[in-house]
Amino acid sequence: MTFNAKESGNLTINLNILIKNDLAGSARHTVQILEPEREYQVLWDGDIEVADPRFLSSDKNESLDMSAFQGLSSKLRTLVAKGIPEVKNFYVHYSMDWQNGTANIVLTDTSENVTRFILDQFSPPVREKIRFLKSLAPRSQIREWRGTLMELCLGRLKERGVKWTAMSTYYDGRIRLDVEEITPETIDIIKEVIEGRVPPGVIVIWESGPMTELNEQDIDVEIYTPRQNYTLGENFTAIVYFVNNESVEVWVEAVSHHTINSYSLSHPEESLSADVHDAIDIENPWMHIPENSRIKLDYMQCKPQYTGEVTITCLGAEKTVLILDPNIQPYEYTSSNGTIVSGPLGDLSRLDLTMNCTLPSTLEYVPRLKIERIPITNGTAEEIALNAFNFSEIEKIEKRTGSLAVVEGNKRLYFYGLNDIYYQTLSDKTVVEDWSEPEIRAIADEFLENLYNYWQVPTEAHIEFDTIRPSYVTVHEDGTEDVNKIGARYRVKVASIKLYGPGADFSLSIADGNVYDVELHLPSVFIEEYTDLPLSPQEALDRFLTGNYSIEVLGFTALYGAIPREGQLTIEKVELVYFIDHHSDPPQTYPPLCYMISGTIIGPAPFGDEIIRIDFHELIPVT
Repeated sequence: MTFNAKESGNLTINLNILIKNDLAGSARHTVQILEPEREYQVLWDGDIEVADPRFLSSDKNESLDMSAFQGLSSKLRTLVAKGIPEVKNFYVHYSMDWQNGTANIVLTDTSENVTRFILDQFSPPVREKIRFLKSLAPRSQIREWRGTLMELCLGRLKERGVKWTAMSTYYDGRIRLDVEEITPETIDIIKEVIEGRVPPGVIVIWESGPMTELNEQDIDVEIYTPRQNYTLGENFTAIVYFVNNESVEVWVEAVSHHTINSYSLSHPEESLSADVHDAIDIENPWMHIPENSRIKLDYMQCKPQYTGEVTITCLGAEKTVLILDPNIQPYEYTSSNGTIVSGPLGDLSRLDLTMNCTLPSTLEYVPRLKIERIPITNGTAEEIALNAFNFSEIEKIEKRTGSLAVVEGNKRLYFYGLNDIYYQTLSDKTVVEDWSEPEIRAIADEFLENLYNYWQVPTEAHIEFDTIRPSYVTVHEDGTEDVNKIGARYRVKVASIKLYGPGADFSLSIADGNVYDVELHLPSVFIEEYTDLPLSPQEALDRFLTGNYSIEVLGFTALYGAIPREGQLTIEKVELVYFIDHHSDPPQTYPPLCYMISGTIIGPAPFGDEIIRIDFHELIPVT
């Protein structure tokens, strides 16, 4: 049965099942109909707030009797986990106010028919202390925003110098983001980066203070887990150790502040953070680590409810474990160092294979490329800003973490070296009514031709036009779409081989005849020598189909979630590429040569009847 609600509010569906006019069964289900544009938009468009310290304290008021609250947390979790509609449909978050002896329960609907059901689950002493708060968005939406914000914290915000330390949920259901330092610039950077991705009104920030920085010559930080692989739903403990590998005892300054985080790139909304301010002994603020030994600093207990990789980080150290579904046996093979690893897509040989392309011919010799890092000077940055990006009155040029920023009005130009340019125009959303590929191509080509007069990158790479398509689109509640910007994309190549990866993206976004945003990476690469190609296209395809390859050399892990074990595998393209990383540590010197195999997998999910589709661009290193 399909419903098309015409207004917001609670919709209760009663279903009676009749067999020969006799009532055989009935069911009742209540859902909430939301109108975000009307009910939440004002809150979403609000400004980023600084957290109120009164709602952050975990210190208990010893004069209050908290015994009545002992079961509240577990009972609420049980009600939500059971899927009881009166709770699950409206529940967002709960928190304990240990100073006032009250409990805050955040709901999307705080009307009496919802709150009464919850209150009836508790004894009178507990009911008197429960406070209901109206959420500014459903729980699923907040989790989605939180996942996006985590992705930005690990990427663009980190690149822009915002040092985040933890992420959690504020007492009223909003996202709490802890950063080392709050300045007007910090807030401006966060607002710039999240624009169009996360509404500023759902974020509350808090200044946690700087993390303790350790002297690497003194000790190492190590995160230990008993095993590398765990089963879905299994609990495990990650322990953080300080390790002294020297043959002499070491005294190090005690850690006063640190965080321990758990996150997954495939499920960023499930991230966990613990912000810890350790008590320091004023009389002896030092930690003693005997020779060739280790001491425990902290630990985190994890029980992921999703498959894939989970990474735990603390004080610069990290440990990644793999969460496996017990009903799916991944394809396993031995890498060059003898470690058992799972191919990102596993063994695909059971799928029905369709080749929608022909394999490229095998090259006899291929270039061995070397990347050089070209710094940017203030003078060059200013010249490019004035002459290529139409700056007229530059307000400031300043160094930020890893970049040089040029600011004027609503324009932001960032250089991560001479060959890496980000440009962003902060403005209201435009709507592009009519556009044509020749028009967009002409604007993009003219812009680049002018840019090349001032942006001269020493490199043996060159660009070729690729595609034109919408790059920013707004989807409305009624399903209609507004095109906000049109993207022109270019390929970067050396000889006939494409450069692929975050360090080789080359695109411009255009609206109203103007260039609004650019991301231009033109790597400074040079052919050092020519070498034999050790792997043919057919051999690369065979490795892909069986999962018998390792991507360790690429420095990242591909995550696809649940993968059909039967269905249709279609190969659309097989090509040679160089994988170009961006801001890798240590910096990339010799980019790995790979076969990139692109296509789709369509088939039933491992559990249930849902048909899923996976689009992949998988890299098979040639060595």
